[in-house]
Amino acid sequence: MKRFIVTQKDLEEVVERGLDTNIKNHIEDSYNGWTNRETWAAFTWITNDESLYNTHRGSDAADLEKDIKRLLDSNWTGAASMEADIGSLWRVNWQEIANALTEDNA
Repeated sequence: MKRFIVTQKDLEEVVERGLDTNIKNHIEDSYNGWTNRETWAAFTWITNDESLYNTHRGSDAADLEKDIKRLLDSNWTGAASMEADIGSLWRVNWQEIANALTEDNA
């Protein structure tokens, strides 16, 4: 997965040239090369916990989302911290995480 760092100057050039302003909105919402902060936080949690990582690498997006939501609804001791760190689960790009875990497993 390719990740790009975009500067404020790059954004100004997009607007100056009259390019699609949706590009600007998308870029401003991205976080550390991920779709958004919530996706980055979810990926960080999954990959920093050996059990979560081993369980979910190679999972498809639907299974990944379902399993993480079930985990957060359980009595797992880390659930409150994980949920607080991620924030809005509906904003997580589960497909992006599944792709990254599959690439990591290849």
